Amino acid sequence: LEAVIMFVLFEFACGNCPTRQQVIRGFLSRGLQSLKAIGLLWKIENYDDCSVLLRGILERMYTLAHLADTDEFELFEEWSFYIQCQYQNKTWAEVDRRESRGIPGFDRSPEEDARYKLLAKNPPQWRRPKAETALKRLKYGPLFHFGYESSSTLVHPMATDGYRDFYSLTKLEPNPVFPDTRHILNNSILMTVVLVQVGLQASNLKWRGIVNQFIDEMLTFLETGEHVYRASFEKIAILVRDGVGLSDADKNV
Repeated sequence: LEAVIMFVLFEFACGNCPTRQQVIRGFLSRGLQSLKAIGLLWKIENYDDCSVLLRGILERMYTLAHLADTDEFELFEEWSFYIQCQYQNKTWAEVDRRESRGIPGFDRSPEEDARYKLLAKNPPQWRRPKAETALKRLKYGPLFHFGYESSSTLVHPMATDGYRDFYSLTKLEPNPVFPDTRHILNNSILMTVVLVQVGLQASNLKWRGIVNQFIDEMLTFLETGEHVYRASFEKIAILVRDGVGLSDADKNV
């Protein structure tokens, strides 16, 4: 899966990439990084932070689907820029702006200043989609309670924080019997696959049929456990090895 997502990301590589493509490739990149981080955290039995990252993948998946449905990529980019500038302004209200020069995320170029002032005259109006409504519309309603909402309790401090971590770290006995958490891995892979599927559909690129076939077969694997995706992965690997692109600007092949 990681290899195919990387192959897909290279299809989005372009010098003057449209906003739609920039947002999609950014969401897919962040999703893959989160999935890789979940794998690392799983190895050290840090299951709570795995759930936190799963929440992020879920949110990007349904947000990307919402942007595709509403065709609000340009508005979303303007809103994001405007909101980030507001955060910077609040920081500068507390410290001398000159002290933040050169600090990533807290410095602004003259061109960015001019853009912010222009947007401030008529601030972009965009709202984040509601998680429960968005997931139900995508037919992943159960993941609101078993993925998004439950993970939200791990983002913010709770009285039960670190209960499982305490025993994982100390190895003290008697060690309570904790519930199986393998569903976190399964759901993380599932939502990453769906995120990629949404990204492919939302892009202006026409993808080779074998790419969509691989995604469909990955979903089948997660449902049945059958490794039906192997043949399509091998075909994709051969195309990449031979320098053949996975997308075509004119037609789906």
